[in-house]
Amino acid sequence: MRIIADRVVQFVAPGEPTVTKKIVYLIAATILGALVGIVACALVEFSQLNSPGGDHIGPIFYWVLLLLGAVGGFLSGRVWWRKIYVEKVWARRKLL
Repeated sequence: MRIIADRVVQFVAPGEPTVTKKIVYLIAATILGALVGIVACALVEFSQLNSPGGDHIGPIFYWVLLLLGAVGGFLSGRVWWRKIYVEKVWARRKLL
């Protein structure tokens, strides 16, 4: 239990892992990773266009960054699923 700004905030455990919860969690992590890949692509494109004699990046580079973001999101989702629901790291930490 924590006291934040004169309010008591109760920690709620994530509950029991289910197959549906895991699928939704991994899909959400994959979509988030793909969005990060799109942002990375936009940053690279922006830096290319601002450089002297810069040209836009090709569609293959765009798809590679999108795929890397999606794979990275899926793998990070698997890691955090294990930490939150299997190892229950949150239960070992002491709250204020």
